[in-house]
Amino acid sequence: MASAGGTQQFVTFALDRKAFALPMALVKEIVRPPRVHRLPLAPAAVCGVCNLRGRVLPVVDLRALCGYPEREPDDASRVVVTRLSGRVGFLVDRVHRVAAVASDAIRAADGNGAGLDSDSLAGVIEDESGALTQIIDLERVVDKELAIDWAANGASGEAGGGENGASADGRRGGGSDVELQQLISFSVGRQECALPIEAVREIVPMPDEVGQVPRAPGYIQGVISLRRRIVPLVNMRRLLDLPDESRERQRVVVLPLDGDRHDTGGRAVGLVMDSVNEVIRVPADVLDPVPELLEEEDGRREISALCRLDDGRRIVSVLSPERMFQRNDRRAQLEAAAADGAADTETQGGEEIEMNDTYEQFVVFRLAGEEYAVPIASVKEIVRVPDTLMRVPHAPDFVEGVINLRGIVLPVVDQRRRLGLPGADRDDAQRIVVLQLNTGRTGFIVDAVAEVLKIPVSAIVPSPALSSEQAQLVRRVANIAQERRMVMLIEPDRLLSGEEQEAVAELKEEA
Repeated sequence: MASAGGTQQFVTFALDRKAFALPMALVKEIVRPPRVHRLPLAPAAVCGVCNLRGRVLPVVDLRALCGYPEREPDDASRVVVTRLSGRVGFLVDRVHRVAAVASDAIRAADGNGAGLDSDSLAGVIEDESGALTQIIDLERVVDKELAIDWAANGASGEAGGGENGASADGRRGGGSDVELQQLISFSVGRQECALPIEAVREIVPMPDEVGQVPRAPGYIQGVISLRRRIVPLVNMRRLLDLPDESRERQRVVVLPLDGDRHDTGGRAVGLVMDSVNEVIRVPADVLDPVPELLEEEDGRREISALCRLDDGRRIVSVLSPERMFQRNDRRAQLEAAAADGAADTETQGGEEIEMNDTYEQFVVFRLAGEEYAVPIASVKEIVRVPDTLMRVPHAPDFVEGVINLRGIVLPVVDQRRRLGLPGADRDDAQRIVVLQLNTGRTGFIVDAVAEVLKIPVSAIVPSPALSSEQAQLVRRVANIAQERRMVMLIEPDRLLSGEEQEAVAELKEEA
């Protein structure tokens, strides 16, 4: 696990009064337990998802995953955010320290007798007193206990995960015509990044005045007017989760939003850099693919390659404009910012011109303290739950019964039971949401209907795939950061499987 005579860093922590460790290279950060929203049909060890600085982070109870008794988090509990297939948080009892461990203190896990079976461990650390700290093989434990299809977590839609002729294993083609690549390097905080020179339209000084955009995401610094075009500015420190601070002599690197850098009249975005360093030409053999564990949770990394310079002493992160700004959510946010900026500078009769944003409309309802939503187009009506529902012999367990809705027999499903949630007594707030499914209309009992909500597409992100059934049912999450609110967006046609929909349709004939 470490070279002879070398050391390796670990984060050590406690589970059920036993000591464990994870390699520091796997750990992104450590935070206090946030407000977690449960995902339906997720494995029992999955706490749910939370909002971590605008990102949807799945949180797994590592105690439950390792087979220890359930325990409520307390002030000492922490979430260790890892780079496991994007970002996944693991709830632990407490974090001890970051330790540098000598290679001769690490031994094989066979027969350690300290708790987990050896298949779940990558090794054991033994200190001078003989005390053991187990090194968890996190990927193996997750694969074995959760059987999560990590590839479905925000799949990018790029076959093989590569671009520009990359092969399925992420390696580049070796043609002589691409031996050299020209890059512009720049600094953001203490990080050195670069962009392919063919992606850059121009570089301009940071103007003294920047127009502000209300309700814009935090990474959008504002807008500027560049040759009579409104250009939204992206603060790269914020986008890359680096400390934000004002600096003099900043530069704006202007990139085309539509891919053609020669079209100066097309839409563009400006990246605010601390400084522009140099233009460099590098051979293909110093450009390495990004390690898989460093991918973002949505599977579309900001960084397309790592460039090794000065015999590896200098590492430059090569950014991918396509991955940064061709995503639907960011593109919509940038276009909305440009539109708002244009509205600020154009008036008619003294009033601002209204610019349309892109929204999706949902009916939001509550179940077991969480908010869920379905597209309003799928909702035919919402009715009160009658005092009694007519039972149908041999109906599936999740079917509560049928009602007569204006002469139509409507099967009614208990949504709590269907999603594996605890049952609840009937009350006046409950409603039946009638949805149009593939095989006809079906009613679903919910705790309460909250509202009809227009959600900007910029707030809608892919949901983590934590089980195959959950991944099909809840494919997206509305992360409304301004309201500290997270809404699970349900795919109506996935509420019942094909066979279940047919079984429900047969009830109408039997009733």
